[in-house]
Amino acid sequence: MCIDIEERMIYVLGGYDGKCDLSDFWCYDIAENSWLLLSSDTESLKDDSWVKLSSNTADDGGPELVFDHQMCVDSKNGIIYVCGGKVISRDCTSPSYSGLYAYKIETNEWDILRSDDANTSDGTTASRVGHSTVIDEGNNSLYIFAGQRSHECFYDLFKYNISQNLFTEIDHRHKDELSGEAGFTHRVTFDEKLQEMYIFASYTRSTRWERIKNVFYVYSLRYNTWQKVYEHEILDCLPSNPGYPIPRYAHQMVYDPSSKTHYVFGGNPGNDKNSRLNDLWELKLKKPEPADILRQCLFMVRMQKLKELCRESYKRCQDNGNMKKTSAALNYLRTRVTPLVDYEDEGQVSEFQEMCTSVCLLGSSTEQQQTYLMKLEGRYIWIYR
Repeated sequence: MCIDIEERMIYVLGGYDGKCDLSDFWCYDIAENSWLLLSSDTESLKDDSWVKLSSNTADDGGPELVFDHQMCVDSKNGIIYVCGGKVISRDCTSPSYSGLYAYKIETNEWDILRSDDANTSDGTTASRVGHSTVIDEGNNSLYIFAGQRSHECFYDLFKYNISQNLFTEIDHRHKDELSGEAGFTHRVTFDEKLQEMYIFASYTRSTRWERIKNVFYVYSLRYNTWQKVYEHEILDCLPSNPGYPIPRYAHQMVYDPSSKTHYVFGGNPGNDKNSRLNDLWELKLKKPEPADILRQCLFMVRMQKLKELCRESYKRCQDNGNMKKTSAALNYLRTRVTPLVDYEDEGQVSEFQEMCTSVCLLGSSTEQQQTYLMKLEGRYIWIYR
């Protein structure tokens, strides 16, 4: 699957429906929210719709017959980069992997940038499968994330400087954090302007279990920071949420940097060997505005102040029946906390409503007050730093 950003079209070619391989070719119009079938069987086309550029890329100086490799296009310079993949050969006892190749579209020429057995001292990444590769045309660089070679799993991130022909490992500190979630068949996109990578992880596996869990990470190249922004896993004890795509792997994902929108199509839900998905979702990551961050901080500070007022009021009522602090807590709730509530935030609204109930209970029976105090102390005792 690929996207035409200027025309706002998404193209989908072939796939597997759980029973047989497909050779159909579709176009999705984003603006019109409509699909167009370009060909029900691309192999049957007899006109000049398709042009074969090579019968055997290995004979032309390119990669051998490989699978599970990655490709990305430098549209400015007209170059396709082919990274990694496992070579298909008759010798199954010694698996071999493909290196890094560059294909010049205009001249129909291949260059090998790194072979699998390249002996270099620049931190060259090992050839692999199950990885992701994206291009930063502005900085003339490729980024290679995670993958697998034989039984070894990688959770690294490499930068390849095309001009200098140089590999550099730019992040390895989060290996332990990502190793349980990066998984296989993850999808990665890149925003050149924001200098951010977006990783949609899916299928994880170990010697003891297999797990389908969708996790979405944002990695900032400017600040070398990872942030988990989304997580969804279907458990037998919890119902699925129809407002989110069900966890999947072997899906496709593209990104429109102009609208800051991701599009996720299809995939394997893993609940049945013949089950496949053909749904299409869009995802927009919205960062909070500075004013919203300020309001959230003020809300948290004032909620803490209100809790302290409530504790003090309870103790005074218990000691001498003085209700002045109860009135102060109620007034603080009405004038200082209420104006800051974000009613679109369900968690914040729930917390606010609970505090309203708790403040009203301050003047009630001793048993109700004691129940409230225990709840107040128990809920907010833990602070994660």
